[in-house]
Amino acid sequence: MNYKKLFFLFLFSFLFKFQSLSQLLSNGFYKVEVVNQNPALKAAEGLTFDKNGRGYIWDKRGYVFILETNGILNTTPLLDIKEEVANFGDNGLNGFALDPDFLTNGYIYAGYSVDRYYYDYFGLPGYDPDSSFIDTLSFGRITRFKADISTNYTTIVPGSRTILLGDSIHNGMPVLYFSHSNGNLVFGNDGSLLAAVGDAAAYTTLDTGSNSFTYWNQGLVDNVIEPKHNVGAWRAQMLTTLSGKILRLDPQTGDGLPSNPFYDTTDARSPQSRIYSLGYRNPFRFSIVKNTGDTDITAGNPGTLILGDVGWSKWEEIDIIKTAGLNAGWPYFEGLATNPFFEVSNEVNEDEPNPLYSPGICDFQYFRFRDLLQQESNINPPFPNPCDSSINMTQKHQSYHFRPTLEWRHNQKLTRTGIFSGGTGKGIPININLANSPIKGEMFEGNAAVGGFVYQTNKVPLEFQNAVFFGDYGEGWIRYMRADANLNIDSVFSFDTTASTIVCLTYNEIDACIYYVSFPDKIYKICYPGLVNNPPVSLPTSDTIYGPSPLTVNFDGTASFDPETGPLTYQWDFADNGAVSNNAIDSHTFSPGPGFPVLYNVTLTVTDTGMLQNTKHLLIHVNNTPPKVDITSPLIGTTYSTSIPTLINMTAQVSDLESPNVQLSYSWKVEKYHNSHTHPECDETDPVTYCILPPEVCLPNDTVWYKVSLTVTDPQGLKGYDFVGIPPLCNVGLNNLLFQQNKEILMFPNPIENDQFDIKFFDEKIRTVNKKDVQIFTSNGDEFSPKNYTFGFNNNSTWSVKLNHLPSGLYFIKINTGTNFVKAKFIKL
Repeated sequence: MNYKKLFFLFLFSFLFKFQSLSQLLSNGFYKVEVVNQNPALKAAEGLTFDKNGRGYIWDKRGYVFILETNGILNTTPLLDIKEEVANFGDNGLNGFALDPDFLTNGYIYAGYSVDRYYYDYFGLPGYDPDSSFIDTLSFGRITRFKADISTNYTTIVPGSRTILLGDSIHNGMPVLYFSHSNGNLVFGNDGSLLAAVGDAAAYTTLDTGSNSFTYWNQGLVDNVIEPKHNVGAWRAQMLTTLSGKILRLDPQTGDGLPSNPFYDTTDARSPQSRIYSLGYRNPFRFSIVKNTGDTDITAGNPGTLILGDVGWSKWEEIDIIKTAGLNAGWPYFEGLATNPFFEVSNEVNEDEPNPLYSPGICDFQYFRFRDLLQQESNINPPFPNPCDSSINMTQKHQSYHFRPTLEWRHNQKLTRTGIFSGGTGKGIPININLANSPIKGEMFEGNAAVGGFVYQTNKVPLEFQNAVFFGDYGEGWIRYMRADANLNIDSVFSFDTTASTIVCLTYNEIDACIYYVSFPDKIYKICYPGLVNNPPVSLPTSDTIYGPSPLTVNFDGTASFDPETGPLTYQWDFADNGAVSNNAIDSHTFSPGPGFPVLYNVTLTVTDTGMLQNTKHLLIHVNNTPPKVDITSPLIGTTYSTSIPTLINMTAQVSDLESPNVQLSYSWKVEKYHNSHTHPECDETDPVTYCILPPEVCLPNDTVWYKVSLTVTDPQGLKGYDFVGIPPLCNVGLNNLLFQQNKEILMFPNPIENDQFDIKFFDEKIRTVNKKDVQIFTSNGDEFSPKNYTFGFNNNSTWSVKLNHLPSGLYFIKINTGTNFVKAKFIKL
């Protein structure tokens, strides 16, 4: 195929389709105006897409418009709440989200400031829908509506409006200024709804409370804030107010979720029950990275956040947030370092009383905000009590500053990231153009951070795949950071320097184009029109990985694939005196002679038609067997208390034919399994050790148990494994169902990395059963469909089991023998 000719044909059709083409970027992408000064769109703030690629644009005046997949803007709004929205300054309809199941349930969510005229007078005689109050105290709310499937989601079902947060002026998000109110609404990968909220403080002057530019006094009169919350930007550090936070809500009720880090069991609708992280100034735009976190909403891990927090006097920042409960530090910190204006502030946090307070002796009745927050450090120093520096504070809400991934300076090309000082261990900034900076790149400047997204597509060149994109409203640019699989950043580059007044940055999974909103009335998309060749994926398997010499191993590389579905060439390197093969399936006999164990690092390299390659390895152990591991404590049938801590002694009988026990390494792990997610409890390396299990209340709809596992590794890296399940005392039946030990069959390898394993039988009767006599279960007791696995027979005593895309986790296999059954467990990595 003539790829060059195909490219130009594709490019010609691209240019013809988009006659409004505005710009060819230097990186090979094209930028196209999708919407330009449409009369219906006057204050566009954001854009999101459904799973069919249809766009939804929200306008801060209180409208949501549909952008059809053909690029046509439907000028009749899907949602019109203009008379309810307080549209002044930066306030208005600032957040909008589609339910993950939108195309099934039609739910949409809006986050906005409420017009005080509407709130005070709607439904009363003389109410005028065209009237509004501006530049006055208000509050923010989050509301759910239902789009009507019968009109192709172009209208709202009457009566479907449900207020999730802010049904009253007394419990919404405080609006005390013409900016810094609410921001994005985003769904987590677990189905929770996250919301950005600004600090409700002034940006024109220092605001530590009673700031003349804000509506603080009326806020006290109307009970929008309590007196203790009249601390300006410091509200971002208080758990009793929603200001300066990322919230995490149940999208059905608006309640805080029990898995939130500060959840109050007595009040699910309290601010602290709804807080996911804190310490933000104006986190206007953020996104959540797909395929991160946990899909179980009870795990409290909705996924990794890519967040832009708009700075004040000097610094803009991008935060990559992977865990709950983090404190981004504002206002004590701006960016990576302390803010000199707030650093000397003596405002106190009345939520945090000082137990050493004594009138006339120590007048610190409450801890100051700056007493409760320290710079991140790799040694985690204590928090001294201001009444007595020799006594450390014991309050539970002290925080170490979670530093941004990247910060950039106002009006100066200065860009920094964080490192730790070699002398003190304290977090310090470093310029990204220095040799020892962990993130490399050219310095840049900006004035208003716009959080972006991770570009999770293979339809663009490799350099941009899985890169972190972000923008800046003030300087009008888009940049991207290169990251590894764990979103650790190593470099930053310019992408588009002409993204003027950018207020929202996202991408459409259907067409793989980047979209951004240029306030007030333009929508752009940036697409890559060229052909992309992605590297192939090498997936070698073998029928065994150990045995005595001579050892014949059958290798199979046919699971390898090319993302563009092209043909592959194969090269096996058996690491055995230059032995190689170019067959997809082959066998090789390793004959090092009897004696000591020999390890062979076998590799399979696959190459596509564009000469891109990928290599994976298999370790083959000759004259070696894995350690035999049998946990002797805790015993099967052990339970743990639901009222007091339980001491679990951990011992095992371990032997290895080739290596003395002193050469074996031990790895004990104790994990709590809660529904479909896990929490680590203990991680020990001593042969004999212990773990204390905290009590766990048995809830009717929860599955909770502990897994005690031991992996023993010999000097050549061959592993043996065993585990025991420990249910709570109130759920002993679970132990009998899932954790019955069995010595009549052996799973190999276990844990398994690929979807194939062998079962060795020690009982003649079991070998004769059919597929219908075999069941595979998840750790929750759910059966894995028989159509998703097949059996082959290696010999009279061994089955080969092949599964279809089994997710990682713990599984159980049950084999019915007619008069009895046997069970075994296996792990999919």
